[in-house]
Amino acid sequence: MHPVQPGEPATDVARGLPVQIAARFLSNLGFRLVFPFLPPIARGLDTSLGTVGVAHSERELTGLSALPLGAVAHRGRHRRVMVLALAAFAAGCLVAAGSPGVGVFTLGMVASGIGKVAFDGALGAWI
Repeated sequence: MHPVQPGEPATDVARGLPVQIAARFLSNLGFRLVFPFLPPIARGLDTSLGTVGVAHSERELTGLSALPLGAVAHRGRHRRVMVLALAAFAAGCLVAAGSPGVGVFTLGMVASGIGKVAFDGALGAWI
């Protein structure tokens, strides 16, 4: 058995792993840290806590997209899917943060959920 040469997959993973760990940590933080802020978000959107909770639940339903998104990542497009997924996650968070109403907030939450699910699946396939 020969040692791993530069540019081979094992070296590629070892080089990119710290960045991926940081990206996973930050996306988990953004994904899970919403719960304590639902009441202030509801007040800011001038709606009930239940309505914002429904928007959050719709984001949680995006987990059902893991299988089709994972299939895309397993076709050898790991990095592209990871980059696009992080972009979708960030865009969704920005849309939700700057939303003028519940509808736009929900769209931002759903976009961030799809991005998170796609990133996690692609990261697992890449490693």
